Amino acid sequence: MSQDKEYNIEGTMRKGPRRIFFRQTLMAPNEKMAVERAYALIGSRHKAKRNQIKFSKVEEKQGP
Repeated sequence: MSQDKEYNIEGTMRKGPRRIFFRQTLMAPNEKMAVERAYALIGSRHKAKRNQIKFSKVEEKQGP
C-alpha cells in the first residue's frame, strides 16, 4: 500500500472570456494522480472541461 503525499497545485481555469486563478493542496500517491484529482475536482465544482484547465505549478509539499 502506497503512502499519500501532499501536493500544491496552482493554475488557471478559463470560464467564458475570463481566466480564474486557483490554488489547491491535495493528497495523492504521486504527481500524476494529484493532477488527475485536480482535474476531477475543478471539473465537478465548476463544470470546466480539461482543455479549459491549465496547471502552472505542481510540486510536492516540503516540510511539516
